[in-house]
Amino acid sequence: MTLKEILSTYWSQTILALAAIGYFVQRIYELKLKKEESRHSLFQERKINTIMKFLFYYAKVEQMWQHIPYIAIIQNIHTAKEIDEMIWPLMNDLQGTKK
Repeated sequence: MTLKEILSTYWSQTILALAAIGYFVQRIYELKLKKEESRHSLFQERKINTIMKFLFYYAKVEQMWQHIPYIAIIQNIHTAKEIDEMIWPLMNDLQGTKK
């Protein structure tokens, strides 16, 4: 039997088999797209959260620099340890947003 004879004899089964194969290929493609879209949206969400967290801590550090008692530091009222305790916790929080 040649291919032409097989297709002319079993044309309905051939179409049904091709339709089934096409359906499964389409489902696999849609699942891959859905997985990639989910991964992309999760990445975007984490990226936005990181940027928001960075901006929050940046604003806190900026405010800290505006309200730091420069005169007391110049007059040596605060020790170096007290100055570090004012500055480094916020700076560490800001650097922690890079991760």
